[in-house]
Amino acid sequence: MGCIPHRKKEIFIENKTLKNSAENSKIMISKKLSNCINSNSNKKSNKIPDNKNESLKKFRIERGLFIQGFCGDPMEKYEIINSLGEGSYGKVYKVKIKNTEKYRAMKVIKKRYQYNPQEEEKIIKEIQILKKLDHPNIIRVFEFFNTKSDFYIISELCEGGELFDRIIKLKKLNEKVAAYVMKQLLSTIQFCHKNQILHRDLKPENILIESEGDSQKEDNLFIIRVIDFGTAEIFKNNTLLSKQIGTPYYIAPEVLNNKYNEKCDLWSCGVILYILLSGCPPFYGKNDNEIFEKVKKGQLNFKQKIWQEISDDAKNLIKSLLEFDYNLRPTAEQALEHPWFLKVLGKGNKIRRTSETFETDHESVLNTVNSNAEKLNNQNAIASYTNSMKEVLLNLKNFRAERKLQQATLYFMVQQLLTSEEVKEIREIFFNLDEDQDGRLTKEEILRGYKKSKYFFCSLEEIEKIMDLVDIDKNGYIEYQEFISAAFPKEKILNEENVKRAFDVFDNDKDGKICSEELKLVLGGSNEENDEVWKKLISDIDLNGDGEISYYEFSQMMYNLISSA
Repeated sequence: MGCIPHRKKEIFIENKTLKNSAENSKIMISKKLSNCINSNSNKKSNKIPDNKNESLKKFRIERGLFIQGFCGDPMEKYEIINSLGEGSYGKVYKVKIKNTEKYRAMKVIKKRYQYNPQEEEKIIKEIQILKKLDHPNIIRVFEFFNTKSDFYIISELCEGGELFDRIIKLKKLNEKVAAYVMKQLLSTIQFCHKNQILHRDLKPENILIESEGDSQKEDNLFIIRVIDFGTAEIFKNNTLLSKQIGTPYYIAPEVLNNKYNEKCDLWSCGVILYILLSGCPPFYGKNDNEIFEKVKKGQLNFKQKIWQEISDDAKNLIKSLLEFDYNLRPTAEQALEHPWFLKVLGKGNKIRRTSETFETDHESVLNTVNSNAEKLNNQNAIASYTNSMKEVLLNLKNFRAERKLQQATLYFMVQQLLTSEEVKEIREIFFNLDEDQDGRLTKEEILRGYKKSKYFFCSLEEIEKIMDLVDIDKNGYIEYQEFISAAFPKEKILNEENVKRAFDVFDNDKDGKICSEELKLVLGGSNEENDEVWKKLISDIDLNGDGEISYYEFSQMMYNLISSA
């Protein structure tokens, strides 16, 4: 068996003919892409609601609403700092928004000389999937650009590099670091699967490390981001897929046999865990065909000397994830309950940032700090966490953004303007409240969080009110960015620059006012409302009664959230 897996490109297998992914990465995109990305079409309904207020109450603000596409030149907005990497898909650069200190990543995909509608459809599909995903460990995408020669994807910058490079550098990870990574990965996959999304190409190359500092030492824990949903698929329960897509080493046997479901992602997780702990792939071959043959046999072994140092619990989890029969393979939710995580990470085995790890049980959080935080003053660290917890729960309890435009504006600011560093403490608290680690909060989880905290009393009626205001897409859960929108201190996010940037998003014609047609253009989405509802959204904020929202009226609407807190 060979060690240290070399990079493998995803393979698309159709009619038993292998096609290298390099052919699938230079994508031709026509101008209709921008229209598909910005799916907020002006839908009209012939139905006139009996009660406009009731219709407003059901009004949905969709996930990914502000991830928009443009046909202009991205270099008018961004300045290239340096190259981050290059592959068959194109190049990735570190870029800066001009006249700011905000840095992002820019993925540049060269278009084919000859138009290819299938590849265009593939890119459109990836964009729509990314817009559905709101999880702390999934890469955050900001916008897209479609020019004559290239396609650009602008996302958050993860300066820690690929997990693949981390493995190459260290040869392997210790069990605690590996468990920390897998906890995040399985939480991500659980979230995707509950949203009917199958990744199909999980591998260390598609996992980024958030911060460069997090990965410098061997025993440092670090936050990850899952990327590249280009081969992802929206699936239906109890329906099998047949198209062979994946990467050698990580592809599941049932995918090679043209009969699989979402459990193929769990197989890939098993391969990743095997490599994290040993530095070697479980099914090695000199070429792709040899690898495929070994994968099809699925004969797993732990004969290498390195496995004598690995716990039986870790090997047991790997065996379960690499169960040949996908019907017997655990779900991501079941895998997260494996005793290995509890034994390696301890009672507080939720996902934490390296230097700020705490017990998840709120009763013991004041008494326990992770060993990685020993270099800090423990008392100060505990006090900081306690204050953050109190502030977040109080902000959530006092959230009063009752107007839809207020909710949408806060969501825009969180999705587009805040950095990972600014929300790191809120992220930890979100993970604390998320008991089943599926990346979203239920009414029951929030209620239990308040009871455990002992900081504030929150009645069931108040929890219902929180859900009604914070769950802006009306799916019955509070997702990550919805939570931040309510929990982040309003006095920190509602500054002149952010309010003006938000106003400009709605002011499409840049005349200094927002009309009902402009609101419909941005917020339309799946909201099939008649004109009266859009006018109602305007009139709730229109102080002078001219039928439009001026910047003054808009800013007063937002600043009122500070005074009402």
